[in-house]
Amino acid sequence: MSIEARIERMVYGGEGLARIEGKVALVPLVLPGELVEVVPVKSDAKLLRGRAAKIIEPAANRVEAVCPYFARCGGCHYQHAPYADQVRYKSEILVETLKRIGKIEAPEPELLTGEPLNYRNRAQFKLEKDGRDFRLGYYAAASARLIEIDQCPISSPGINAAIPALIALGRRQDFPDGNSEVEVVDGGGELLITLRSEARYPETLVSAFREHIPSMVSLARADMQGGFFRLWGRGHVIIRAAGFDYRVSHGVFFQVNRHLADSLADAVTRDLSGGLALDLYSGAGFFTLPMARRFAKVIAVESSNAANKDLRTNCTRAGLENVEANRTDTAEFLANYGGQRSQGGRPAKLAGARPDAVIIDPPRAGLGQTTSRHIGVVALTCDCVCVL
Repeated sequence: MSIEARIERMVYGGEGLARIEGKVALVPLVLPGELVEVVPVKSDAKLLRGRAAKIIEPAANRVEAVCPYFARCGGCHYQHAPYADQVRYKSEILVETLKRIGKIEAPEPELLTGEPLNYRNRAQFKLEKDGRDFRLGYYAAASARLIEIDQCPISSPGINAAIPALIALGRRQDFPDGNSEVEVVDGGGELLITLRSEARYPETLVSAFREHIPSMVSLARADMQGGFFRLWGRGHVIIRAAGFDYRVSHGVFFQVNRHLADSLADAVTRDLSGGLALDLYSGAGFFTLPMARRFAKVIAVESSNAANKDLRTNCTRAGLENVEANRTDTAEFLANYGGQRSQGGRPAKLAGARPDAVIIDPPRAGLGQTTSRHIGVVALTCDCVCVL
């Protein structure tokens, strides 16, 4: 049974919020102000999740999505709105979330905008192979159902140029059967390709990758335990950003928006300076390097061995000798750094030196309660904490 509802606003995750029979209803692929025919999908005492069976009264700003797979692929949430409105919705969601959950009256966010298409320098495609049947694509939203694609309008031209070759390679007899994943990183025209699978890849297939994707400079296999096995190439790409050349190896995170990297680094670091800064979840050092030009010392914390090696290499390449690179878990580092709290809630004494600034760029999974609690101890002594 469908129910008519008026969408009030957008919420985190790209869903529209409405109220149906006293419950909050969350509906994807809608816009504020629209009157929608909602089919309930899941409901409990307080929350109803539904799908839009029909847009009865579309919003004036609704547009046709650029991507032919939009609304089927689970990757993008806002392409049915103009880019300026997408940015505005996300800004409003941030302010509302900080107020509702964090009890923080946030100032008006500084918005960094760029080209809405071809901006991603990293893409992860799902692969399914059964004999001669091979498919490449993304999963549909909240499912393991693969949506087959032959292009991705938000990915870089270099990544899109590789998709037909990846499909042709997957159809080869020596490409292993089963479900797997391929990650492609575009380092300014040079591609880093990682195959995530427990299967082995024969030398004939490695040679075929080299022949069919000439822009590829390194190929590796990653297993489910997190191990990386280089199959061919130098093991990394060089990405130019924020005035530095960053080495980025297989499995190492780097900022994915190639159009906004410079602006992001500048927005985070331009007003910061002092004696000591902490860069938590530092990765290959995207923020560490520009911070090292503004602080007497930067302590960078990263648990990944590969990322920590890239960080050290990038500091050496940039001639920076004031960075202390710690390969350790952030929660463990903060537990040792923060010392003990006094009864008033403030640290009785920091075990480490008082930082002037702390940069926190956690993985998608977030900080977690333990890390957040430890950060709170250190933040009480700090002039500036920047969470990304």
